[in-house]
Amino acid sequence: MLTILAFFIVFGVVVFFHEMGHFIVAKLAGIKVYEFSLGFGPRLFSFKKDGTIYGINAFPLGGLVRVAGLDEIQQEKAKPAERYENKSWSVRAGVLFAGPFMNLVLAFLIFVFLFSVMGVPQKSSSQIMSVYPGSPASLAGWQAGDTIEYFNGKKVTEMDKVITAIHKAKESELSFIILHQGQRYIYQIKPEYYPKQDISLLGISLKPLSYKRYNPGEAILKGLLQTFWITKEIFIGFFRLFAERASFTDIAGPIGIAKLSGEAAAQGWLVFLQFIAILSINLGILNILPIPALDGGRLLFLYLEKIFGKKISIEKERFIHYLGFSFLIILFILITLQDLKKIFE
Repeated sequence: MLTILAFFIVFGVVVFFHEMGHFIVAKLAGIKVYEFSLGFGPRLFSFKKDGTIYGINAFPLGGLVRVAGLDEIQQEKAKPAERYENKSWSVRAGVLFAGPFMNLVLAFLIFVFLFSVMGVPQKSSSQIMSVYPGSPASLAGWQAGDTIEYFNGKKVTEMDKVITAIHKAKESELSFIILHQGQRYIYQIKPEYYPKQDISLLGISLKPLSYKRYNPGEAILKGLLQTFWITKEIFIGFFRLFAERASFTDIAGPIGIAKLSGEAAAQGWLVFLQFIAILSINLGILNILPIPALDGGRLLFLYLEKIFGKKISIEKERFIHYLGFSFLIILFILITLQDLKKIFE
């Protein structure tokens, strides 16, 4: 139940900000917006104002902003001055770019909130706050609330040194004495090694000893830097994904994201909000890639128009976007099957 609820919250928030970006710029530019809705399937609630239908649909797994000249059905009409294709190049580019940009804005706002209101965890205690399902610690039977008393034969006095040793362990077996409900248990555990990151993990999070909160100015600066750093790392990740021809096992689809959403929610609000921010940046970058049917694919056509000095036929562009959409649907199915395989395994 937690996983489903967390997934709906994550997708609802991330998609809302993305679509709101398209909506705001289109409205400011005088482009007629036929509909702004969240989710798909049967309509649960809607109202109409200034010619725009605002709605919430049954399944909050997406969103839609339909503007004149881009997404319209036959009976809908708009004045020539209200149509997307009749606006300047910069306005059209702004409408397309606004969605991914708002995903970065969402991440920035979350980071500012975390730095200023919730605070950044400082030194870790030796008490386990949560255990990730399927991790070495989980398979060994560790539970939230357990305390790490001894590590490799030595009493734990500085947990940060223990964390560093675990990260550098690679595939070496480590010794622990864990206090669980007043009883001590001895464990020999081999952490999971991630060669790309050169780090070993047990799959636990520890209860912080304290939190540090920053003033608004510092929080804004740190929020900007954090958003920039994560954006850069995700761009590098996408480049490696294509350059190294990564397999579907390196990609998570809706089911995988739902699973991660539930795990993040189980760690508390701090981890859950960070997960939303990182996923929002991922969605923004994915949409800016020059793939037909995505915002980046439409921007590519705008740049081609700029280069060649003339507009590409609407019919040709729509056909290419249709092919791109078909490709994305096939990719979506393959990734979903891979997600299901991971769960059953």
